Amino acid sequence: GGATARGGCGGCGGGDRPGRDNLGKLWVGNLPAEVTNEMMERVFGGYGKIVEVNILPAKAKSGQRCAFVNFSTFQEADACLAAMASGYELKPGEGDIKVERPGDKFSGPKGGGGGGFGGGGGGFGGGGYGGYGAPKGGK
Repeated sequence: GGATARGGCGGCGGGDRPGRDNLGKLWVGNLPAEVTNEMMERVFGGYGKIVEVNILPAKAKSGQRCAFVNFSTFQEADACLAAMASGYELKPGEGDIKVERPGDKFSGPKGGGGGGFGGGGGGFGGGGYGGYGAPKGGK
């Protein structure tokens, strides 16, 4: 078993009220289809205390997933963001995962077309990052 932490996500949709509760929240994309909470906690737990991992259902044809990782503090989320900026492959050969603050991504109802996430570094050698739209926030 093990998939008990699903669905219990009362406050997930409330991204529009700037509350203290999402300062430690990061959006993670380009995850492999078989990603689990345990995997996420193993990778991201090194940067701080994880309050919650919420893996969203796959919407892309490729089966790639995205998730929210909630750290207990803003600083921990920042440290993770900085470390991941140089690129991190969860599964070798699948390409680097993307880590961003949800505010950067969900500021507007973007489809999937906004290819220019040029946040410094630029060295994402993996090529094809298009192909999935931003998951929609509320209900």
